Amino acid sequence: MSEQEPAFTVSALAERSKTPVSSIKFYLREGLLPAGNLEANHRAFYGDVHVRRLYLIQVLREVAGLAIPAIRDICKLLDGEGGRDLSNVIRHVIDALGRREPSSSGQDAVAARQELLNMLHGRGILVRRNARAVVDLAEALMGLRRTLGSDLPPETLIPYLDAMCALAERDFEANKHLVGDAAGAAVGATFGTVLWEPIIVLLRRIAHEHVAVKTFGTKNQRKGRGM
Repeated sequence: MSEQEPAFTVSALAERSKTPVSSIKFYLREGLLPAGNLEANHRAFYGDVHVRRLYLIQVLREVAGLAIPAIRDICKLLDGEGGRDLSNVIRHVIDALGRREPSSSGQDAVAARQELLNMLHGRGILVRRNARAVVDLAEALMGLRRTLGSDLPPETLIPYLDAMCALAERDFEANKHLVGDAAGAAVGATFGTVLWEPIIVLLRRIAHEHVAVKTFGTKNQRKGRGM
């Protein structure tokens, strides 16, 4: 902490962050929270950086549902040199949110992933080869192929990809003022993924019903009656 930064005891930190002292001590033991500054009398003092970290931990636990080891990995990233690169923080958090272990492996999974990467990189998409979303998308593509009984090409996903890129550009433009540091980037990535993805899915279902009624519905249904 700098000389200008406020310093307060663990009790004051608990009050400011609305976090029980017992939880703060647990996070300190688990390496999620940086240690406080020790004064001559061995009393630790904390600052705003600890308040922000506690808020991040709360978001990752309660909103994202991450376990302590996953949160520890994110906190270690923030405390190291990797935390200086906000894009690195965001993609690390997005990976952590994909908690489910992939069920597909072997040559088919590798081939599907490579097909997707060829399509994505061919369209100028900046994504890592081992990004968790790429692994999960390859598995989803394989599931579609098994269900439909056809060799569905990755290019089928391009309209969805373009729509998502446009939405992501809008999201970042609207919220870039909130991402002032690594912790803010991690919180933004969590909220942007966990809270908004269900809304996107539900809006798509509403749109499907709308198009179905507009295309196949009766006259009363198209007027909003008889639904």
